[in-house]
Amino acid sequence: AYQAVKYQQRDGWSHRDLLRLSHPKTDNAERNALYKWIVSGELELPDADKWKGDHPLNIVAGFEYAKKATSKNEIVNFIKLYNLPREAIPTDFMTEKDVWAALLEKMPMTAMIRNLGNMGKVGLLAPGNWEVVAEVAHRIQYEERLKKARIHPINLLAALKIYGEGRGYLGKGDWEAVPEIVDALDAAFYKAFDNVEPSGKRVVIGLDVSSSMDWDGINGMPFLTPRDGACAMAMVTFKTEKD
Repeated sequence: AYQAVKYQQRDGWSHRDLLRLSHPKTDNAERNALYKWIVSGELELPDADKWKGDHPLNIVAGFEYAKKATSKNEIVNFIKLYNLPREAIPTDFMTEKDVWAALLEKMPMTAMIRNLGNMGKVGLLAPGNWEVVAEVAHRIQYEERLKKARIHPINLLAALKIYGEGRGYLGKGDWEAVPEIVDALDAAFYKAFDNVEPSGKRVVIGLDVSSSMDWDGINGMPFLTPRDGACAMAMVTFKTEKD
């Protein structure tokens, strides 16, 4: 249910498309209710007495409630009650500081790193809001979280580049980069080296140092030059490989 709500479609394909092609059948009432909701938008409760607490379809109910919300207070309540991810929140409420504060409470590591700029734009992650800044900086550098989320150093370098510049590469708007967050991303970049599994083979590192390495961006990360990427990967390889 969480995956169906968070990742509603990718590359032009939705869960509904796949279910209509595959026609899955199951004896599990909760799965059948989920599949029906995905295909038709109708949500049936398999057992009304169990529709509370940690019921697996709670997030779907919360998602439907959020669609009909008329105030940010309702959205904040639904986020906390149903543990809704950012993707479940109507666009109209994504400029609200309180909404982002509610999302941040249980926001996964990767999502948090990707949304540093968005939290800055709404004034949540901003100079003066030091309690939030300290919490986010702590999370970014926390080694166990980095390892559990399997964050690659390159992803942290990308976040450092974008966040530090105070504006997104494709999105609109800008923000004031908080030095404590910049420092936390820099520290996390090095800590994440331990997340890379070594090949155990002997490695020779060779870098292209020609001027063309600064001409364009990396495929998928156009805000990083080939020189940035090559140097970062060389550092990672040097740190993780024994020979």
